[in-house]
Amino acid sequence: MQPPEQARERARIRASIAARRRQLDPAWVAAVGAALQGHALAWPPLAAARCVGLYLAQAHEAPTAEIAAGLAANKAVLCVPRWRAAARAYEWARWRPGAALRAGPAAIAEPARRAPPAVPPDVVFVPVVAVDRAGHRLGHGAGHYDRLLADSRAVHVALAFAFQVVPELPAAPWDVPMHWLVTEDGAAETTPSYEPQP
Repeated sequence: MQPPEQARERARIRASIAARRRQLDPAWVAAVGAALQGHALAWPPLAAARCVGLYLAQAHEAPTAEIAAGLAANKAVLCVPRWRAAARAYEWARWRPGAALRAGPAAIAEPARRAPPAVPPDVVFVPVVAVDRAGHRLGHGAGHYDRLLADSRAVHVALAFAFQVVPELPAAPWDVPMHWLVTEDGAAETTPSYEPQP
């Protein structure tokens, strides 16, 4: 369990960033998102990845369409999360730009059911509500990505707008660390400095 004061601080940060994201101008998201995706595609470790995990961005999330297109053009294997109802959890499914999608839980786009399961990715680009430079990530609070990445051996790369990077996030025991952080300002390796509290 997380101490109540830490849980309250995480909720406060989540609400503050979410409110700011709702006010983003689509033109700003497109322009800044293009710079962010350019840094992601130029990130040197990406060239050696055999399979890359990616999310299909929703409105006001750091966009990923150009990353997907660039990786597909280089013949990379892409996979994205798909809801597995029987397990009540997400799994990785293979996908390429232009392939069929369906609406999953909360109307989040995901590969059609016929898309084959994917091999575990070597690199995963992860959405965030907030993140700090120690690699602690704050999502929407449902824990889906923490469960999806719980046994992952991939390099976890948080994609975020610079305003989503906060000085410090109270860490929770279930948090899966981010190894790299990419914003419109560039890519940087995280520097873990403290541990989640039991």
